[in-house]
Amino acid sequence: MNIEPAKIRVRCTGDGNTFKVCDQAVHPSIIYDTKRQLFTIGITPYPFGDPRFENPSVLFSRDLRLLLDHNSNNPLLPPPPDSAIGGHYADPEIFYFNNKMHMLIGVTSKALKMDGYLYFTINAQGKRTSEPVFIDIPFSKNVSLSVICGDRDCYYWTVNPGAKPFEITLYRVTWDSFPHPSSRMKVKYEITYNGEKWNVWHLSVRRTNSGKYYMLAAANPVGSWNGSPPMHLFLLGSNDGSYFEDFYGKPLIAADKVSRIWHLYRSDFMILNGRIEGLVSYSNTGLLGVYAEKHRGSIVQKGVTYLYKRLGRYSYREWFLARFIAPWGDKGLSEKTNNVINS
Repeated sequence: MNIEPAKIRVRCTGDGNTFKVCDQAVHPSIIYDTKRQLFTIGITPYPFGDPRFENPSVLFSRDLRLLLDHNSNNPLLPPPPDSAIGGHYADPEIFYFNNKMHMLIGVTSKALKMDGYLYFTINAQGKRTSEPVFIDIPFSKNVSLSVICGDRDCYYWTVNPGAKPFEITLYRVTWDSFPHPSSRMKVKYEITYNGEKWNVWHLSVRRTNSGKYYMLAAANPVGSWNGSPPMHLFLLGSNDGSYFEDFYGKPLIAADKVSRIWHLYRSDFMILNGRIEGLVSYSNTGLLGVYAEKHRGSIVQKGVTYLYKRLGRYSYREWFLARFIAPWGDKGLSEKTNNVINS
């Protein structure tokens, strides 16, 4: 496994009036165009964990080492009117079908009276090209939405962090109902590591040209408080997208206190040319994270999580992306995921 930090430059704002350049971001969602030899990456800036800046944005890269704006189109939506008191976006997902790029972004805002997702289209330059459409999938119970579209319909995978252990829901979206779901079902999954059951906190699901489904899952032990550390990245496999099993029997990327790649978050990947490649989202959690690990599942950890939310952006926590590459030995050179396109 080869992991190296990515450099990020993204136009960002916390109030919709003043802008700056941010170098911290989370929630990568990637498309790779083999014709243009270009990555398009959906992200949200997240400087020091400040949700006011967590607005939908698009970056471009040739190699996932340097991620840059294009023509200052970012952010694609202004912050919600109540961003100073908790209203924010999160968890962007970009996907390609019908010769267009599309984005879904979670939104929670009392001022907008929204708890769900917004859908819109974007062009090859990363500019929003349609008005947002609200989708009534409650974001509070459906985080980290991931999309796969086929010839007849689309599918959305989400995580319910309110369930114990965390639950995954699969929504079916027909062409007649797009982008609104028409049905849903629960997804089963199994992760066991170091003698413990682990639950999926954030995910990215991709399908290969052979019909196999793979999930890159940020997971922590069952009983941990929401997204608290320790958090590892696991690769899961499925034949139909409704039941996933751990593919390697160990983390694809494990949290590492020494390198400070500690709190792993929603990440994304592609499979192409005999290797798996992508972006991992992580933070340098610091002493509060270590303290939370010692008391996971307890009222003490709930208090630490509260401190994360209240103090994180002012104290210790930075959020980064890193490029990772590993050999892919399952199907070899012929295997590729649905987020590899040829425009």
